[in-house]
Amino acid sequence: GAVEVLYHFCEGAAIATLRLKLPYSEAVVPTVCGMLPAATIYERELIEMLGVTVVDTPNTDHLILPDDWPAGVYPLRKSFTGLDSEKG
Repeated sequence: GAVEVLYHFCEGAAIATLRLKLPYSEAVVPTVCGMLPAATIYERELIEMLGVTVVDTPNTDHLILPDDWPAGVYPLRKSFTGLDSEKG
């Protein structure tokens, strides 16, 4: 499987979209927080909801999911079918 990461950049009426298609096995992108510090919230979402590794992002704390959420379980991936109640 693959995951697509979309970056939308806007200034006035100009809009540009950068689309990256990444295999689940190598879902890695560099941080954009150096240019856009506010992107940290979206990078945190990418990490915990889709399992994308964001290299050099300044904050990897959980944003949405509880701190005891099982590692390696990403609820926005198509393969996610729910948590097994006996495992977590």
